[in-house]
Amino acid sequence: DMELNANFYDREYFEGTAKSGYGGRYREELEGPKMALIAQFLKSCFNGPMLDVGCAFGFLCAALQDAGVDARGIDISEYSISQALPQVKGKLSVCDVTRGTPFKGREFPTVVAFQTMEHIPIDRIPLVVKEMCRISGEYIVLEVPTWYDDKTADRSDTFDKSHVSFYSASFWVDQFYAEGFYLDVNLSHKLIGTDSSRLVFYRGDNVPARMKDGFQVTPVTSEADLRIKWDDHYGVPKGYELSQPAQVKVGSAALKILVISTTIFTVPAFGYSGLEQIAWE
Repeated sequence: DMELNANFYDREYFEGTAKSGYGGRYREELEGPKMALIAQFLKSCFNGPMLDVGCAFGFLCAALQDAGVDARGIDISEYSISQALPQVKGKLSVCDVTRGTPFKGREFPTVVAFQTMEHIPIDRIPLVVKEMCRISGEYIVLEVPTWYDDKTADRSDTFDKSHVSFYSASFWVDQFYAEGFYLDVNLSHKLIGTDSSRLVFYRGDNVPARMKDGFQVTPVTSEADLRIKWDDHYGVPKGYELSQPAQVKVGSAALKILVISTTIFTVPAFGYSGLEQIAWE
């Protein structure tokens, strides 16, 4: 097994083809329009300042800055930070999130990680989740490729050798629940995906959750209720149904705000396309 450390994410990773499928195609002129859409969505739903975990060259941070949102970024790759967009270079820093971050507790109202978690080896995932939850004051927004169960090997490494952690959506829900973050079904549903689950978690001790645009937290009180919400809300593709619903854990009866639901998308023939499609409801 290769060592997924800072040295792995070098010039060859971003510019070549041996380690990933980028081949020099991860460019601001190609990613910029998509990042602008994401930034507008984030600005419309969440409070800043925001932290981008796995920021690479700072494309999302730059888009957020253009949208008027104060954004910081961290990445394990010294190469990507050294080659970052000039307008945000001072806002980015090299940081291995598996070893912690220099930020204060709840320093960022919103922490985002798009296509980052699949790069984290399984033994380090709890550490990363715990750290993200520590520094987030309100929300965590993920885009993470999901697989239909937690045991079957997927085929992602044909694209990127560092894609080592593909798990079911319910796996990620459970990871964040363990740290006191619940999944918001309505905000997650606004992120209509192509090949990944888009998950929005909110800090449980911020009840009632501070939401914009009139979104309300939908209560889930039983596994049967979850099954109905899962099937009705998304229409899970045949063969991708949950064999067991994500475990429903209801806290104080006075709160009744825990939502566990998300979506799984089949991987299309054209591969990973990210967040080009955003639905505004």
